[in-house]
Amino acid sequence: MAAPHVVSWPGVCVVIVSLACILIYRLLAERGRRKTLVELCRNASEGTVVVLGRGPGGPEMRVQVGAGPRQPSLADASRQVRAAHGAMRSRLEHQRPL
Repeated sequence: MAAPHVVSWPGVCVVIVSLACILIYRLLAERGRRKTLVELCRNASEGTVVVLGRGPGGPEMRVQVGAGPRQPSLADASRQVRAAHGAMRSRLEHQRPL
């Protein structure tokens, strides 16, 4: 009878093979994402912003092609929207009711 904390060799091998398969899948997925990104950037016109969403291989990527006008980052755009909303709200609060 085996002790409860002892794992069999086949069990260990299954875990190691499973982890190796997951690692290989993630590496191949990231390689595919990068190839897609490079191909999109190679064929894109100047000033194009290419956004590749988060995937199993890695985080979201955002690339601007060429030296065209820069797109604002999401944080900058969010700040601008909040500032415009705040300005509109203060204007509405200062208006007199009819």
